[in-house]
Amino acid sequence: MSVGSNMCRAAAAASLVLPLAAGATVRIDVEISSLGGNLWHYDYILSGETFNAPPAAPGPHGFSIYFDYAVYGALSNESTTNATWDMFSEQPDAGFLRDGLFDALAGDSPSSTGAPFGIDFEWVGTSTPTGIQRFEVYTCADVDCFSLTVVQEGNTRPAATPLPGSLALIAVGLIGLGLRRARRTDDS
Repeated sequence: MSVGSNMCRAAAAASLVLPLAAGATVRIDVEISSLGGNLWHYDYILSGETFNAPPAAPGPHGFSIYFDYAVYGALSNESTTNATWDMFSEQPDAGFLRDGLFDALAGDSPSSTGAPFGIDFEWVGTSTPTGIQRFEVYTCADVDCFSLTVVQEGNTRPAATPLPGSLALIAVGLIGLGLRRARRTDDS
């Protein structure tokens, strides 16, 4: 797929949102990793729906994840081991008040979502990245995806991983329970 077709695909996002098949929703969880300094990496884990290549197979066909220009800088190194996906990114641009995006279009039917989709980025916000971003899932009317319809909108969710402080608190609690039990045994 050419860069021109990618640009058209990104620009073609319709404001119309149609539902996926009854009860079907795509969920996108995010694992966050620091690369040092203000460089970070997100791994996106998709679940809940099968993606197919457009337009022969029914959708959804792809997804876009948006990067707020106020807190994200340079995007780089789109990655996945899912070889059947066509991926690209567009840089956030604070000068034009334009969000960046990471986009992936299924290239086969069904396309695997079993491995994570990753991207590196520069964090220009305060504190640390939250992993919460706006996303859209879309279907295409043609093979180049010049005409697309958004079928779901949502926000990515940070993957449930215990923080180091939480693990330390749990460890202290378990040690305390162990000492209390040992003390009761000694008193008996």
